[in-house]
Amino acid sequence: MASMIFKMSLITALMVGMTAIIGFSDIKGHKMTLPRKVFIGILYGLAAVLSTHFGVKYNDMVLNVRDIAPLAAGLFFDPLAGIIAGLIGGIERYIAGTYFNVGSYTRIACSVSTCLAGFLSAALHIYLFKRKKPSIFYAFSIGAVMEVFHMYVVFITHRNDMKMAFYVVDTCSIPMIIFTGIGLAVSSVVLIAMSGQLSKYSFKRGEDTLPLNVKFQAWLLVFTILLLVSTFAFSFDMQTRTALQNARNTMEVNTADVSNAYYYLDKNNKSAMNLIKEQSTATARIIAENINQLGGVQKVTNETATHYKELFSLYEVDITDDKGIIIASSKPDNIGFDLDSSSQSRPFMEILGGQIDSLAQDYMPTGKDSSLELMYVGVGAKGGIIQIALDDENINRFTSLADFAESLAQKHVGENGAIYVLDTDGKIVLGEHKGASLWDMGVSKENLTEDITYFSANVFGVKSYCRYQQAKEGFALLTCIPFDEIYKSRNSNAYETAFSDILLFTLVFILIYILVQKIVVDNLNRVNDSLAKITNGNLNEVVNVRSSVEFTFLSDDINRTVDALKGYIDQAEKRIEQELEFARQIQASALPNNFKFPRSEFDLFATMDPAKEVGGDFYDFFFVDQNKIALVIADVSGKGIPASLFMMRSKTAIKGLAETGASPSEIFQKANNELCEGNDADMFVTAWIGIVDLETGLMQCANAGHEYPAIMHKDGEFELVKDRHGMVLGGMEGIPYKEYEMTLVPGDKLFVYTDGVPEAINESEVQFGTDELLSALNACKDRKMSDILPFVRKRISNFVGMADQFDDITMLGFELYQLSGGNKNG
Repeated sequence: MASMIFKMSLITALMVGMTAIIGFSDIKGHKMTLPRKVFIGILYGLAAVLSTHFGVKYNDMVLNVRDIAPLAAGLFFDPLAGIIAGLIGGIERYIAGTYFNVGSYTRIACSVSTCLAGFLSAALHIYLFKRKKPSIFYAFSIGAVMEVFHMYVVFITHRNDMKMAFYVVDTCSIPMIIFTGIGLAVSSVVLIAMSGQLSKYSFKRGEDTLPLNVKFQAWLLVFTILLLVSTFAFSFDMQTRTALQNARNTMEVNTADVSNAYYYLDKNNKSAMNLIKEQSTATARIIAENINQLGGVQKVTNETATHYKELFSLYEVDITDDKGIIIASSKPDNIGFDLDSSSQSRPFMEILGGQIDSLAQDYMPTGKDSSLELMYVGVGAKGGIIQIALDDENINRFTSLADFAESLAQKHVGENGAIYVLDTDGKIVLGEHKGASLWDMGVSKENLTEDITYFSANVFGVKSYCRYQQAKEGFALLTCIPFDEIYKSRNSNAYETAFSDILLFTLVFILIYILVQKIVVDNLNRVNDSLAKITNGNLNEVVNVRSSVEFTFLSDDINRTVDALKGYIDQAEKRIEQELEFARQIQASALPNNFKFPRSEFDLFATMDPAKEVGGDFYDFFFVDQNKIALVIADVSGKGIPASLFMMRSKTAIKGLAETGASPSEIFQKANNELCEGNDADMFVTAWIGIVDLETGLMQCANAGHEYPAIMHKDGEFELVKDRHGMVLGGMEGIPYKEYEMTLVPGDKLFVYTDGVPEAINESEVQFGTDELLSALNACKDRKMSDILPFVRKRISNFVGMADQFDDITMLGFELYQLSGGNKNG
């Protein structure tokens, strides 16, 4: 592993070094002429060829970073160079694999991947990066995804040999994906550092300095990765569960087969053994009768015993006297052995005592040699005992059962799994490793908690999934399948699924990014370019971005504002009074004055009475979508032309942001940042916004240092909503704003106003105040808004009397008649 990492790092470093050298020559002013493009393409093509033939051997595979060459040529230098490098590297890879047996198994996948890398780098260079060098992150991502495609093609081109394809992918994918990605990323870092632009990639950049497309890319990437990971995790979990369930089913079926077979084998063994004991006893009686005819055991010699052994194909024949001492034997070493001296042979002494006339034992270690297992049979004879012994070779009838037992012992579950038959002591009596115990296998007693138990264990050093079953007949079965075998199909599918998902989500990410760039970002840049010209004094600039309804409205609003401003400036050249009069007209024209909507859900009315000087109050209302209407009222600090201009800017900013579908807090936060930019006069604006959902009655609100709104619920009275005030807009950048919600029901009314209402002063310098305001509102609460606002204005005029109006008086009223699709009574 360490050697592989070192060698791959060295090859990758060589690729990066070549990129740095070519990049340095570009910085020195070499123009990208056609011959130079071709030269760079050929140079990187040769690098791809060398990577093919000088790869790194690892687990019988050869790793390389060939795809770095066409990707670097196309992404960092020129599309034509990338295509040339890809074709050279890809075609040579196919020839080497087909005719020279260099990685012939993956020749199609490798050649297709390398050729495509060249064309992909060219397309991305032109359409995604606009002929600019990719960032560090994009360089890494493109390299990694290209290798993902490479590995995916290995699967596609070897559907009939998925086992080998999986081995290739499992061995090669991670190193090649990582080093290809790192190679391109480091190349990007080197080129950016050489160009002196590395500071642009500081992680300490403020949010307000990040372009919209960068923020969008970041969030799109986050959501794409989350979706990819969650999709893969769900699929992987399902495949894992399926693999385990299939393993359980396989173990259950095989266990049942072996259990039944072993039961009948054991039963047949016992029947055969009883038959052999009967036949052996009969043989011993025949020998005893012959010896009795000779005159008894004292007449028998070793030669006689050997004669009977060979005659009846026995393992051994022993003759004892009346005290149980062997006096003749086909095995002379046995002479003198006392049957009473061993627990194995002692039971035969009962024949001499007359308790029994014969005895046939099971196979067991002999009393004279415990390493030897025999079956002894004895019968009484004149003056002693005739004892014969049999071993496995003497019992031809056992041959077929032994063969069956051997075949049962060699039975495999799947490819490498096994079944072990265990006795009551936990020792293997049938199967591989016969004689070993459970504990020798690596199985703990803690695993065997029930008659049927599934558990994991390292069985003879192999991590396996096991099934233990206690049979009723007194034996137990342990079935084991290695986890590698269980998850082989899952792992193969996981790779293929992951690769296909990565490729799919990458394609979706690129398409969405390109669409957003063209539909939103490019048009915003066009608007900003026009606004920059306007703010620099070119009031003849016309914003003409009409790719959508929103941009059309934005362009029209800006153009109307500019037109109004131009009209104001033209009139400003005349008398000061005319300037102020026309300024008030411009201000009024910027405010909506059509209160008749083709909707039956609500009633709305607003008024603005400016003071003698041009002020900065404004109100606005507009639909942000089909069933959501935004209500805005604001008061700009100061008076005169600066306040009027700041009002226009504030109104445009708030409306433009609201029409994007942003929440009130987001609208104020972004509007605040916009208004802080270039605010050399340190002006600010208090504002209140409410966005009413006409389907549900839910109103989302935010308050930027403005007066408390007044609300009247159905059948109630007007009262102030003492909401939490945020900081004024334009006061300080980066201020967050909190929003709150109110639910309106049919019959509810809302009244918002500027500080010119409660702060209106009479001749005694007494303010009108909010108490008097609520009194006025409740005096006419049952009327329409088009009647309530004039009534309040009249009450203010009566209160002020002859005192001068020193501030704008602006009011906006809203009444909810019914919810969309509902009725007037709610």
